[in-house]
Amino acid sequence: MNSIVYVFLFATLVMSFTSYVSAEVSVEPIRHPRRNPSESECTETCANSFTGGDKSRIEKVEILRDFYCNCHIKIA
Repeated sequence: MNSIVYVFLFATLVMSFTSYVSAEVSVEPIRHPRRNPSESECTETCANSFTGGDKSRIEKVEILRDFYCNCHIKIA
């Protein structure tokens, strides 16, 4: 009985680990040409620079300083 429980726990851990690995996100800083850009401007700049214009792969953006944005990009 205990071995069945251990096998079930192991399978659950393996399945959760693979979903964690496939949801990897890369964080890339980028300089925006305008001072104090809005979030939508940062999203557009990130999409054009890293994904060829695909905004669906941009998970979120952070406005860091006057001209800089952090782009959180979905890898897979």
